[in-house]
Amino acid sequence: MVRTGPPRLTGMGTRRVDPERRDRIIDAALALIAEEGVAGISHRKVAQRADVPLGSMTYHFEGMGELLREAFTRFAGTVSARFEERLAAARDLDEARAVVVDVIHHDDPVNPRDLVLTHELYTLAAREPAYRELTRAWMRRSRDILERHFDPATARQLDALIEGLIIHRALDTTPADRALTVDAVERITAGPVAGRRDGATGPAPAGLDALRARMLAGRMYDDTAAELVEARRRTVLLTDEYNASFGRPQADRERLLRRLLAAVGRDCHFEPTFRCEFGFNIRIGDNFYANFDCVMLDGGGITIGDDVLFGPRVGIYTANHAIDPAERAAGACYARPVVIGDRVWIGGDVTINQGVTIGAGSIVGSGSVVTKPVPSGVVAAGNPARVLREITDADRTGFRP
Repeated sequence: MVRTGPPRLTGMGTRRVDPERRDRIIDAALALIAEEGVAGISHRKVAQRADVPLGSMTYHFEGMGELLREAFTRFAGTVSARFEERLAAARDLDEARAVVVDVIHHDDPVNPRDLVLTHELYTLAAREPAYRELTRAWMRRSRDILERHFDPATARQLDALIEGLIIHRALDTTPADRALTVDAVERITAGPVAGRRDGATGPAPAGLDALRARMLAGRMYDDTAAELVEARRRTVLLTDEYNASFGRPQADRERLLRRLLAAVGRDCHFEPTFRCEFGFNIRIGDNFYANFDCVMLDGGGITIGDDVLFGPRVGIYTANHAIDPAERAAGACYARPVVIGDRVWIGGDVTINQGVTIGAGSIVGSGSVVTKPVPSGVVAAGNPARVLREITDADRTGFRP
């Protein structure tokens, strides 16, 4: 008998093109975790829920650990995006407070899926470092979102309140009602009304924004204020993260810098270790390079132009303590801005004090202490730094890259 074609295999359908299969697996995993907990899921259950062959599980994920990390990363991102969208719509402090309350209570009655998923993630994070880092990143993003309306110290308190009450509502059969949450949020965000360091009564100044405005205006400020202490703590954590990222792709490192600094241009790079006081008063242009152990105390504001080079151990100090010893002991400080123009080269171990401007194209020699403005197009060096000579056409060597 002559076979005229391939045998027909009954019971087998045509293979589907399914580009969304991976996403369906992740969604199915989250649905099962919400229903049965992490302990109750398996490759077979997830494949059945996602309507995919069992082999797709190992094709798309190396193991259950990778699937769980992907699933919880998606969940955290979705919740954060929803939170960010709600807070972005708040036009004033009262509306921001209302959003915080809504986030805690979701849409009453309680949304069990999100509450259970949050609790499952926290339980995993308590045991395994990989999930702990995921929850830390989630908390950092939440605090960054809150800081658009509240100072860092208040944002941290609100973040803790949100997390704690969400867990409380997930576990307690008679959770606190909305009115108690409203009262808690109002207490946290009202600011101190008594016991201030200066002995005054009434509300304290309006948080970090008011202190930052005082610093940038060159007025005396309390360097020990809780808002500044918290801002410095956040900066230490971010600079630790940036310094630890050495060796990762430049794009990843620049994303970290943009979380830390007020403005960052293209191709900005600090060798480890980089330290700054706040970061939110630093603006850097394109093509910037700083060698090892750069320190910037940016209370008064630091602006750096394009194509600037720093040698090792450059320090920029915009802040100064009060001259009067009693005021100094009480925490009084003041700050002045530092501005560095385009194409400036700062040598190693240079100290730049507050209120200094360094003009475009200039060079400051290693070991110098800059206490006064440096004009454009000169070489300056010494302690205190002084102009040694101008940079002229005779300095050109004809080099072409």
